[in-house]
Amino acid sequence: MPTINLTQNFNAIFDTLHKRKMNITGIAKSMGYTSSAQLHSVIKGESMLSTKAITALILNANVNPTYLFLGTGDMFLTDENELEKLQKEYRELERKHSELVKAVFELNEMVQKLEKRNADLIDISSAAIKYHKEHKDAEIKPE
Repeated sequence: MPTINLTQNFNAIFDTLHKRKMNITGIAKSMGYTSSAQLHSVIKGESMLSTKAITALILNANVNPTYLFLGTGDMFLTDENELEKLQKEYRELERKHSELVKAVFELNEMVQKLEKRNADLIDISSAAIKYHKEHKDAEIKPE
């Protein structure tokens, strides 16, 4: 199970945001902090990120929560990536659905054929029993 190192993951996100020309005050405000001192305290590991700051970071900077908590996946989410991912999943589900519908129709045809064979076997068995019964009765009766 992956370990959670929120401070380390946050620092990587902070460095990336800072490299993208976002200033410290802007990052602090996007997290709901009133001063950059609160942000520096988190960066140094002196304080933990609050739930409010985590939520704001996810919503305002499109931070991937999986990356923030576990350090895996893309650091940032984009609407385009999410949309593409959902469209790909939808196409895959649509393909699987079509395959399943085809399989259901094929199985239905097989069931119908088997039911017909079963009915034919019952008819043949009944006819055979009747035939043997009539011939057995004929053998027993003297003429």
